[in-house]
Amino acid sequence: MWSNGPSKRDGVAKSTNDCVAAPAFAVDTAVTYNSGLLVLLFVGCCVLILVAQLVPAVLILFGRTKAAAQGTQDRCC
Repeated sequence: MWSNGPSKRDGVAKSTNDCVAAPAFAVDTAVTYNSGLLVLLFVGCCVLILVAQLVPAVLILFGRTKAAAQGTQDRCC
């Protein structure tokens, strides 16, 4: 009944201790952004494309909500 070997509880306690006691490795904040100009231009182009697609979508959304509001206003009064 009693044994001197490791039990299941020892393994669970050890693995839990390893997860909790592990140090957090943070990013070194002394390193600055050092990508090239080409990467920055690429990201800027992607943002420009995204904004160019969002502007018409927002205009259509406002137009449809305005038309829906005018449609309900005509019916009730």
